[in-house]
Amino acid sequence: MSFLRLRRKSKSLEEIAAEISQKAEAELSFGERPSYLTDYINRVEKEHGVRPELVEKLSSELRKAKKFSVIYPLGNGIFIHVHNISTKSGYSRYEVIEPPYPNPKILRLIDELLASKISGDLSPRSSEEKKAILLYLLDQILEIRDGEISESSIRRSLNRGKLPVKREEATIIKYYVVRDKVGIGILEPFLRDPYLEDISCSGVGNIYVVHKIFGSMESNLGFSSDYELDNYVIKLGEKIGKPISSARPVVDATLPDGSRINIVFGTEVSLRGSNFTIRRVAKYPISVTQLIDWGTIDSRIAAYIWMMLREGMSAFICGETASGKTTTLNAISTFIRPNAKIVSIEDTSEVLFPHPNWTRELTRDTGRPESSVTMFDLLRAALRQRPNYIIVGEIRGAEGNIAFQAMQSVTGDTPILVKMGDKNPVLM
Repeated sequence: MSFLRLRRKSKSLEEIAAEISQKAEAELSFGERPSYLTDYINRVEKEHGVRPELVEKLSSELRKAKKFSVIYPLGNGIFIHVHNISTKSGYSRYEVIEPPYPNPKILRLIDELLASKISGDLSPRSSEEKKAILLYLLDQILEIRDGEISESSIRRSLNRGKLPVKREEATIIKYYVVRDKVGIGILEPFLRDPYLEDISCSGVGNIYVVHKIFGSMESNLGFSSDYELDNYVIKLGEKIGKPISSARPVVDATLPDGSRINIVFGTEVSLRGSNFTIRRVAKYPISVTQLIDWGTIDSRIAAYIWMMLREGMSAFICGETASGKTTTLNAISTFIRPNAKIVSIEDTSEVLFPHPNWTRELTRDTGRPESSVTMFDLLRAALRQRPNYIIVGEIRGAEGNIAFQAMQSVTGDTPILVKMGDKNPVLM
């Protein structure tokens, strides 16, 4: 049954997307141990004399291991090999294992055939719908063959808007088309890994990660030229709705999964060229009890913060980079009474509260003072909204002045929680 016929039967695009995505999950499965994984394991064993251990999940006990070589799955045919065998750079290695990349000529033909079939009737409103439409169109384009495929049969199929491929090739093509057109390309495997905290690219060369168990690691993926890197960050900025250019070379944004990203474009402001850093967010909210277990705060401090917030006191949360300021702010927000009205002000979406009466405001940087909306503007406006709490995502400049004025001038019903930048607060 065709996609268009399904639409005529009064099914919504969301329902059709769910049906196609469910079918696609089975089609995109490469099995528990695909052939390319077996080839990789055999190659590593031959080169280093150590056979990697294949596990379903990583154990925290691996933190104590002096030597390790472990492979774990991420789903959709992606596997990760973490090891510290024969590392020349001083970093432990983070090897992304993906299906073998298709012939670029085939992918160009796929793009041309997709372009000829896409119409205005197929207008996705979400990434899931876009994925469903692409997979549907690929099913119409790819012609599965079991035997050998000759050049003459390829030409005949192309005249009919089809491309003959073998079954395994079709699965691989679907994986890379979805990865690059719906996902964010080369970074997609990194964002699928729940064990990663940070992902960073300092310029041309390999991408580095911070692993929750193994710490800083060097990956096998990266960019080989300034052109490739610049082209990638431009496309990434467009995909996340924050265009980047020489006129606007620095961008802070939030990825679809909630991760925070900072992008710097070009050599004018960065000597090594374009670079980016992604700070991952926890899939599930962190609780205060977890902060106590981790040693971020002890139970007495947690109790004191609870009493302080219940009594409407203002507070600053300060700390160095990656010290857990945002995590702490999100966790202690549960101490604010459930029926309180909260206004949060941020330049990048980071805070997340369970309160139903929560107004979430973001700054807007257009490059022009008359059309930009700064933290100072939003904080001043928030004081007119009669909130019970104002949460300022991060203070770096003039908005600090109005934050202190607000603490002194508003009633006790409107305390302010502020997350300072990476530097210590300055006495004012």
